[in-house]
Amino acid sequence: MSNHVARLEEHFDMPLFYRSPALTLTPAGELVLAFANAVGREEANLKDMLSDMKQEDSGVIRFGGSAVRINSLLPHILPQFSARYPKVDVEFRTQSSVKGLSAVLDGAQDFAMTVAYEKNSNLIAHHLAADPVYLCVADGLLRKYYGDEADALKRKSEHGAQIADFARLPFCMADNLLGDRVNKCFQEADFTPWEHITSDKTQLSVSVCYEGLAASFISHIYLRKR
Repeated sequence: MSNHVARLEEHFDMPLFYRSPALTLTPAGELVLAFANAVGREEANLKDMLSDMKQEDSGVIRFGGSAVRINSLLPHILPQFSARYPKVDVEFRTQSSVKGLSAVLDGAQDFAMTVAYEKNSNLIAHHLAADPVYLCVADGLLRKYYGDEADALKRKSEHGAQIADFARLPFCMADNLLGDRVNKCFQEADFTPWEHITSDKTQLSVSVCYEGLAASFISHIYLRKR
């Protein structure tokens, strides 16, 4: 016991007990004891809650993702989940992939539906769905910058675009995880794009493309929603 007390006092760097005339707690010792009791109570509460969840499969699951991804994918998942865990409540949060990853890492939510990201040892990832990305260019914009070459370029790109072929165009660049992946494509093609418009919202990229203001990189799920 004396060794335990000595190690506690060394850890907190102050005396926790008066040794004479009788062994009693110092003010610091009283404070440490109060915190220890509080921690003990909270641990007991946590064990009770975990026990309830284990026996009844009850609780709350917090889920985040973009509105389009949630609306497109979760209707196929929720019926099975709710049938299996009827006592589990579900909270959805609309957020970008970056914010979703941060929220999971911070413990603020349990899952995030995101664009594929660099591997992180603190996260467990499962492939949920394939979502191809397309380089989308309005016909008028293509003809403005490529003139008579536009039709030949369209035919050449029908089964897969070479990004370097579109180097003359202004681009709408996404400031998000999808944008990071697109930037790697530009680096591999060895040219710097004309970043005419930038945004962290994929929805804006879709609108910019349809208005013919800039070429945009848009995933299939957003094109289908449009």
